[in-house]
Amino acid sequence: MGQNRNKLIELFISNVSNVVIHRILEKAVFGLNKNELGEKYRKELVNSFEIARRYREKINPVGNILPDKFYVRDKVIRKVRAELGLRISRGYEGIDLDLVDGEVELVLGEMGVI
Repeated sequence: MGQNRNKLIELFISNVSNVVIHRILEKAVFGLNKNELGEKYRKELVNSFEIARRYREKINPVGNILPDKFYVRDKVIRKVRAELGLRISRGYEGIDLDLVDGEVELVLGEMGVI
């Protein structure tokens, strides 16, 4: 079960990272009045959130706090900052990297990790 659990945790981290990235991108584009694009980010966010929630339920019961919470939080923050940095270098506008830590804490709280 150890290998499967590690794989589930990595898949969970990837989907949570995607949720946080799209929340921040959604805020950025709504701030620029690009509502159509914001709706696409919203759909991707909802889809990734549901997938992450299912992985979270497979890792251990939702009522229990995840024992690897600091590892998960740090890895999500690193992945989100890297992806948003890449998008900024590609010319995306309005992205606020100061939102990363707060959004990660919020999403992980919603998932019952912290």
